[in-house]
Amino acid sequence: MQIITLIQTKGGSGKTTVAMSLASAALAKGEKVCMFDGDVNQQLLGWQTAYEEADWGRVKKAPWPVTLTIKQPPASVEDLYAEVEALEAAGTDLLIIDTRPGTYKDTDDLALVADIVVIPAKPAQAEWRLVLSAFKWMEDLSKTISDEDSFPQVRSVLANVPTKIINAAARVGGSKLPQHDKVVLDNLLKTPHFDTMLPNSRLFEHFLHHGPLPVAQYAHRAAKGGTLMANNFEDLTVICISLYDEIKGSAA
Repeated sequence: MQIITLIQTKGGSGKTTVAMSLASAALAKGEKVCMFDGDVNQQLLGWQTAYEEADWGRVKKAPWPVTLTIKQPPASVEDLYAEVEALEAAGTDLLIIDTRPGTYKDTDDLALVADIVVIPAKPAQAEWRLVLSAFKWMEDLSKTISDEDSFPQVRSVLANVPTKIINAAARVGGSKLPQHDKVVLDNLLKTPHFDTMLPNSRLFEHFLHHGPLPVAQYAHRAAKGGTLMANNFEDLTVICISLYDEIKGSAA
């Protein structure tokens, strides 16, 4: 079982969106997923209910996937590691841990249990300094453990990224950015990071409504006139799988 913990020093960085994206990718690959929702707004804990209550109109909604469970993280370190062992014994492939913004002791524990810590960031002027502070937080945390203990890898991922920035990062078609955008992108890409970026998309904004991406994709594919939406969900799923594969490869 692989464990991914998402951290940031402030809210609004896209942690929950990244968590839902990684869960979608793992489900698309046929994996069994568990999520711990340690964030203050508890969007993950309400995801299934929001999905089941959403009105999909003429599209027939599929049941919530039985291979995706969401719960609160255990209250103590002892219970946390016991739950991790139980999940692994039950055949869980991926545990995603979303945390509350800020540097808290319980978040330290949720980071230390991980194979990899992911720091989401939006490509905005105010964000990259927060990313640096999150890396510094993890660096300081790594100094508190013994030499015999392993510390998870730490990397950033860009989320809610406009197409112009994705193209510029990939040097597609000679894309050029305004100087302030270029400075932000260059600084973020100087941190240890994943190459796959999650684009700015209204479908990501409506995760609570449509549920995991592959679930929405298959439902719309089966609906009359649903091909275009199904293709949109599929395109995003491919991007999420690319990010997930990067993460799995880095932690191998």
